Amino acid sequence: MNSLKRYPPLNLSNKITEIDVSHCTDAQLWEEFKLGNKQAFDYIYDQFFQSLCYYGDKICDDKNLVEDVVQDLFIYLWARKERLGKTTAIKFYLFRCLRRKLIRVVSQEKKRPDPFSTLKKESIPFQLSLQQHTTHTVEEDQLYDKLTQALYQLTERQKEAIYLKFYNNLSFQEVAAVMEIEVRSVYNLIGRTVDILRKNLNQTEVSITTLMVLMLSFLLSAT
Repeated sequence: MNSLKRYPPLNLSNKITEIDVSHCTDAQLWEEFKLGNKQAFDYIYDQFFQSLCYYGDKICDDKNLVEDVVQDLFIYLWARKERLGKTTAIKFYLFRCLRRKLIRVVSQEKKRPDPFSTLKKESIPFQLSLQQHTTHTVEEDQLYDKLTQALYQLTERQKEAIYLKFYNNLSFQEVAAVMEIEVRSVYNLIGRTVDILRKNLNQTEVSITTLMVLMLSFLLSAT
């Protein structure tokens, strides 16, 4: 994947004191970025570029388009940095921005008259697949088959919800904001997903965390 930074050259006429951005909280790092700190911008870019591309790849199967949209998002954020709001969770902020921007771009390419109102009523395609099976024990073979069957039964929104919640560690509130749905809807999506997993694994008493660890341990396209 091309990691070339295409953001505009910075105007360093107002010198900013160098800080160790790796030890900043998200709120502090974002504030430094808004002040025009190139070091903060580079750190955010390097930390989240790949994750954004992975997420975008699940919504759109055109990897080049996804990468272009991610690059353009960073350019846009840099150009408007002084006017951006505050955030205490940068990944959540970027995921929400990317999803909206990518849906808009894809919708425009498909020449939808009203991309947002149309797509919100539909199930946005979300690609989630399991890692190519390389294990050899009977137990692992059976587990893989059961998880594969469970994954096929999940809706697009269920896949996206578990990806955001359990792979990217977003809160239920953040998942709801990214997907533009109610928080209770996220709980319902996760709950139905757990029911499907338990049914396929024949484990009615297994905890949610255990089920998600099993599922995520086999994920391919997320890594």
